[in-house]
Amino acid sequence: MPNPVIHFDILGKDAGALQKFYGDLFDWKVDNAEYPDYGIVSAQGEGIGGGIGCSKDGAPVVSIYIKVDDLQQYLDKVVSLGGKALVPPTELGGGHGWIALFEDPEGNTVGLWSADKKERSPSTGGQRKRTPCAGVPSTSCYLDRALLLRSHHCNGRRDLGT
Repeated sequence: MPNPVIHFDILGKDAGALQKFYGDLFDWKVDNAEYPDYGIVSAQGEGIGGGIGCSKDGAPVVSIYIKVDDLQQYLDKVVSLGGKALVPPTELGGGHGWIALFEDPEGNTVGLWSADKKERSPSTGGQRKRTPCAGVPSTSCYLDRALLLRSHHCNGRRDLGT
């Protein structure tokens, strides 16, 4: 597979219940020490890593992220094939690479990921968008900023920094 799936998110209204369910079901080790409402599942064996947490509105969401070498090139290709670019190339910060999001013709939101910082987005004047995350834990920054869950609530409480 030339562009592998490298990360997943499983989100819903009750992060703890989802983490327990998938942990018990598949014997996944869910690390929620950094942020309880978004647990990291490390890749073990032949699988990929991901995260399990709560979504902005409590709706169930399953997302995948596909590794590419040029985010903007793939966003342009998405549009040419009938999809929509949703989020331009955006730096995750903390050395975690860059992401972009698109919607396929059926309405599914899919993420793209690249480690390469030398690619530039023409829509930001030749500079990729830098997402500020100062003072925000890396996992919550990842969810709150990069995935646009800016008003992230889980079980009725404000959980992530703005």
